[in-house]
Amino acid sequence: MDLALATHYIKTRGDWVVQARLAALTKAVPASDVVLQALAAGQNPDGGWPLHGVAGRPSSLYDTCRFISALLELDEGESEMALRARAFLVARQHVRGWWRELAALAPFEPPLWMDAESDAAMVYNTALCAATLAATEDELLALDQAVAWLQGQIAPTGLLPGFRIFATAWAIPAFTAIAHRETRSVKRMLNGLGALLSPEWDAPSLGTLLAALSQAGFPPELREVERAMKILTRLQQPDGTWLDEDEKPDAHLTLQIVRAARRFGLR
Repeated sequence: MDLALATHYIKTRGDWVVQARLAALTKAVPASDVVLQALAAGQNPDGGWPLHGVAGRPSSLYDTCRFISALLELDEGESEMALRARAFLVARQHVRGWWRELAALAPFEPPLWMDAESDAAMVYNTALCAATLAATEDELLALDQAVAWLQGQIAPTGLLPGFRIFATAWAIPAFTAIAHRETRSVKRMLNGLGALLSPEWDAPSLGTLLAALSQAGFPPELREVERAMKILTRLQQPDGTWLDEDEKPDAHLTLQIVRAARRFGLR
């Protein structure tokens, strides 16, 4: 895996947010006022970020989680906009612990994993929101409620239903934030993902798995980490990038993989 080539692509082709995140990761450079002001300008009054970042649209759980993660990477996790975003997630959580996207997003044709009427999307959104809150080391009550609900959704295979790879992967750092990595539930989910892992996985699936396992603090010697890294090495493009679900170079995905690889000790 050539991280130098990947970072060069991000520096030259990534948008201003991903470039700022890369600078914070590789050089500990704080975000500029221009970057932070632009992020704040895109935030909706309810504290979330609009669907696909398009002004005037309702806030989505997915986009809000994405921007919270960006703020954490920029060392702005305790900024006013980050606190407002976390408050948005907590306010949107159902009393039983799950999250579901707003039906108001439907006119904008969101992807299937953001479908407000889909139970599979609800499981995915709950895992993603829980993992995002786990990364902030805050809102432990909301996190505990989410983990309790997700616990009851784990299938005998160890996988969460619906969008199995993504939901199960993000559930792991949520679970480990309130329990140990050696707990039965975490082991079941990890074994389930390990049994499913194959060279047929695409870069977004592998990138999510590595990001989740690195957030959960697993070592680089973990079998699933080693296998995912080997497959991603083969999938890296000549320009250093990894391709998204539409087979297009994706700077955000590439940064996700670079960050996870660095957490596992690769330079």
